[in-house]
Amino acid sequence: MSNKKSGIIRQATPADLTGLVELTSFTFREAWLEPGNEADLEKYVSENFNIEQLQMELNNPEICYLLSEVNNEMAGYIKLHRNDQPYKYFLMNTIALHRLYIKVAYRNNQLGSSLMEAAIQFAKQEDRSSIWLGVWNENNRAIRFYEKYGFVKFGNYQFVMGGIVSDDYLMKLNLK
Repeated sequence: MSNKKSGIIRQATPADLTGLVELTSFTFREAWLEPGNEADLEKYVSENFNIEQLQMELNNPEICYLLSEVNNEMAGYIKLHRNDQPYKYFLMNTIALHRLYIKVAYRNNQLGSSLMEAAIQFAKQEDRSSIWLGVWNENNRAIRFYEKYGFVKFGNYQFVMGGIVSDDYLMKLNLK
C-alpha cells in the first residue's frame, strides 16, 4: 500500500527488528518526554521496546506491526493485536490498536491517516467486529483523530509508566 504523500505502508517482518526497536523507542520518547519523567520514561522504554520484547511480538501470530516508510526510512507505525481485550471489558471478535506513533518530523504528512486506514482495512479483511484502543484523556489531538474515523468512548483505564499514572479513555470503532 502506498501513495506519494504518505509513503509506503507495509507489514513488519523479523528482518525489521533493529529498525523497529529504534523507531518505537524514538517515537515514544518524542511523545512522552517531559522534564521530571525521564527515569520513568527510560524504564518503560527499556522494558517495552527492547530487542527481546519486540522479537517476541514480531514472532507472535496475534500481533501485527504496520510500518510507514518515507524515502526508505521508517517514519511511523501502528501495532495491532488480535483478540486482545481491554481490562474489565469483553469485546467479541476484536483487534486492539495498541500504538500509533509517527516521528514528529513526519507529522502532518497524512502518515497517521494512512496507517489508520490500513489498520481498518486489515481488521475488515480479517472479518473483525471492532477495533479498540486506549488514549490519554488529555490528548485532544489524538481523540479528535480517532473520532474522525468513528471511534467512540466506551470506558476508562489507567496507564502506568513508573510513578506516572494517567487516566485514559477506551475507544472503539464498530466495523459491522
